[in-house]
Formats: sequence, C-alpha cells, structure tokens
Amino acid sequence: MKMKLDKSKAILEGLTLEDFEAIAKNAKALKLLSLESGWNVLQTPEYVTQSQEFRRTADMIAEAAKEKNISRATLGYVSMTVRCVECHSYMRKHRMELN
Repeated sequence: MKMKLDKSKAILEGLTLEDFEAIAKNAKALKLLSLESGWNVLQTPEYVTQSQEFRRTADMIAEAAKEKNISRATLGYVSMTVRCVECHSYMRKHRMELN
C-alpha cells in the first residue's frame, strides 16, 4: 500500500509542477505494481474488473503525460483516485462478508 501511495503522490506532484516525465514514470510504475502477485488479494470478477480499470487509467495518465496534455493527465489522476477509493471500499466490504 505504501508503494502505491508514494507513486500516487509523485504523480500529483508531477501534475502540480507540470513535470511530465515524473507523471509518466510514476503512472507506469503504478501499472507495474498492479501486475504483481501481491496486488491480487481477491479473486472475484469485480476485483478483476477494478484492477483492469485501474491499469487503463494509469495508461491514460502516462499517455497524456507523453502528449504533454496536463488537463487529460489530471482527469486521469482523478479517475484513478476514484477507482482506488471504490476498490478499497469494495475490498473492505467483501472481507467483512467473508468473516
């Protein structure tokens, strides 16, 4: 979780400074983190969909940074943040249902 937060914060910093290299680098790093086995804590269709959508938004952020499109990168960051919050909420709820 700490690594995900660090990369997310670095994207936000890049957005505020219009540091497109930092934005792209950290978005790509987040996508790679999402592919690691430790990311896949649940094996449900909803969780798989959430993870795919997260990767899609990470790609969108990196692509927007490459194009130096700060507005699109920012919208991607907002979308990614919403996905993070929704997914973590889903995981907490799902874990409570299992207990």
